[in-house]
Amino acid sequence: MSKAGKFAIGAIIGAGIGAVGGFVAGILTAPKTGDETRKDIKKSSSETFDKVEKETRKATKEVVKAGKKIVKDVEKAFSDKTDSVAEDKKK
Repeated sequence: MSKAGKFAIGAIIGAGIGAVGGFVAGILTAPKTGDETRKDIKKSSSETFDKVEKETRKATKEVVKAGKKIVKDVEKAFSDKTDSVAEDKKK
């Protein structure tokens, strides 16, 4: 896996851990009623989902980009090798 792909996965995991940690800390330290706490949970869950979705889309784009580059590099290397073999056969 490329560095970009590893970075993207790490960013997603880090964002998820940070969101969960902040959420738990907020719930445990806030003196609120059950209704308020449930509303906060719903809001926080929605925000976290949106962040994870956004980061996942970014990571997917990076992985696809890296994959396309790998394919292009392999095709070029294969083409160069094929051309080299064809030239050797002509000799």
